[in-house]
Amino acid sequence: MPDGAVVTMAFPISLTIQDLKVHFSSQLRVPAHVLQVSLNGREVEERRPLTQLGVLPQGTAQLEVRSSNPRQHPLRPAPPPPLYSMADLLTVRLHKEGGVYQEVVVEVERCPQQKVFLGGYRHGVTGVLFHHAAVQTMPRRRPAPALERCSRDTQTVVVCDRSQQSSNSTSTQIPSIGCYVSCTEDKLVAPGNYIPADLHHHRRLAAVVTLQSYVRRWLATCVVEELRGDRQRRLAWLEEEQRRSREEKEEQRRAELQRRRNPQSKEDFSLLFSDLERWRQEEVQRISSTLEGAERKAALCSVLGEESRHIASLGSHRTASLHRLRDSATHTLLRKCAAPRRWRGRDGGLLQMDTPSSVRARELQQLYDVIAGRRASSPEERQAAALALRRTVQEHDCQLTRDLVELIDREAELRSREVKPANLEGLRKRISTLFLQFVKTPTFNPAVGALLRSVFLTAHSYMRVEEVRVEEPGQVGQKVQVGQKVQVGQKVQVGQKVQVCRACGGVLAPQAGSRCRPCVELENQGRQRRHLTPYRSILLRLRSQEERLHPQDNITHLLEEVDMRYLVEVVWGGRSALSGAPGPQDLVMSPWEPSQAWSPWNCLLLTREENRAHLLVSHPHQG
Repeated sequence: MPDGAVVTMAFPISLTIQDLKVHFSSQLRVPAHVLQVSLNGREVEERRPLTQLGVLPQGTAQLEVRSSNPRQHPLRPAPPPPLYSMADLLTVRLHKEGGVYQEVVVEVERCPQQKVFLGGYRHGVTGVLFHHAAVQTMPRRRPAPALERCSRDTQTVVVCDRSQQSSNSTSTQIPSIGCYVSCTEDKLVAPGNYIPADLHHHRRLAAVVTLQSYVRRWLATCVVEELRGDRQRRLAWLEEEQRRSREEKEEQRRAELQRRRNPQSKEDFSLLFSDLERWRQEEVQRISSTLEGAERKAALCSVLGEESRHIASLGSHRTASLHRLRDSATHTLLRKCAAPRRWRGRDGGLLQMDTPSSVRARELQQLYDVIAGRRASSPEERQAAALALRRTVQEHDCQLTRDLVELIDREAELRSREVKPANLEGLRKRISTLFLQFVKTPTFNPAVGALLRSVFLTAHSYMRVEEVRVEEPGQVGQKVQVGQKVQVGQKVQVGQKVQVCRACGGVLAPQAGSRCRPCVELENQGRQRRHLTPYRSILLRLRSQEERLHPQDNITHLLEEVDMRYLVEVVWGGRSALSGAPGPQDLVMSPWEPSQAWSPWNCLLLTREENRAHLLVSHPHQG
């Protein structure tokens, strides 16, 4: 198709459509994948044999072949058949008894070689010509000869030595009467022992065996040296791994010790509260097992007092750490606001440009560094900065600027009365706090608007806000009619649904649960005192591993530290499934089927070394 050329061919009914495509591709000189075979106008699948298409033995079927890309691979017509050709199928009409004729389809087998015409005969009555049976049958194969014709003797060359008379004439002179021949250069050759052929072949065989033994010894020495080198490299690698593991554990121990000595983040204080809870449980267990009655109550009271002192100490340290983190965050925010805009030029160089907002932010940053005492300054520099601050805030008239001007005038008056600097610390702290609020207001500092994070609201019961009252710029924030305060940076619109924390009553972000994060942390520190940092490490390792092996699956990003703790402690008992090593510092969560994505029903808890070996096994259930 579409030329409509009809060709009759015979094929075995066990062939598939794919086999027919391969045959037609060689005949039509086109690739097999562009051919389309259809039967009765419907395309046929490649894996279906002819028997499933309804083709019977000695039957016929009309198939259509067309090209899926006729522009690049057209179906060229087959070359014309030779003059003396015969069809693959013939219809023979047989005469039976009673004058009945039967038509039989006969398949013609084409012999690849030219056969010898063996004659035939013609029917004397009907005149039908009958050929010899060998003309229509395949040639018989010759039986294998009994004697081996292709042997080593027939494939090798026999070398023999033959003597031949040369064309040059030679002569030998011997001493005789009247002829003197010098014998000074003559050599006496003594005949040696006669070596028979068997002894000669035996010596050659012994020499060959000796050479083979030395060669095999050399090969064995090479193999042993290679094995020894592999063993040395393996032992060196194991030693390096053990050393690295010891260093990691030592570094982890030092890091935890440093975190306990100098806590900075929430995780550090969570670790300290976890250690405090462990100490309390051990003391309570020791007292309960050794003391009774009034002595037990007194010991428990002393443990309670010691625990209270530790909690108070941790609270003071946490407050100081929060102040340091807050100062660092403020400094980072002001530095980002004052930074010029940067971009890459066409030549690849870094270009930067100061905008009016960045210049304004840089001036405010310099004033804040002097006012807040972030850098050492003299009284004269402090006074000049206060005057510059007074001029800066007087450009805007609001309650915040009026309070700042009043506090600056009060500080100038007290300083004129020679009040000690130590007595002015509280006043200066108020000035720096209000000035920081002034700097963080986008109305006064446009560069800070793009850096303030918007905090969304959170809680269990929904309440609809009917009214939002926005106070003057610089105030603590906005207030909703229900009486819940909104922190700076949060946005509340009229008609918006607001969730409220069930513990403290504060406004929460959507889908944050029934309590806010500070309440959850406070309950954990007061009751459970769980340390989730190791489980966070396990979760982060699992996420990085799944992003590398299965980037299209993101089920691990739906888990939290609490979920990972439940899987490690409750499901797997906090130990490795193979060696039973305790954790969770050295444990790794891995999929049981590495070829499939990780899921809670396809997980396994192992150590790091066991996990590396487990990932190399593609089908662990097969042994």
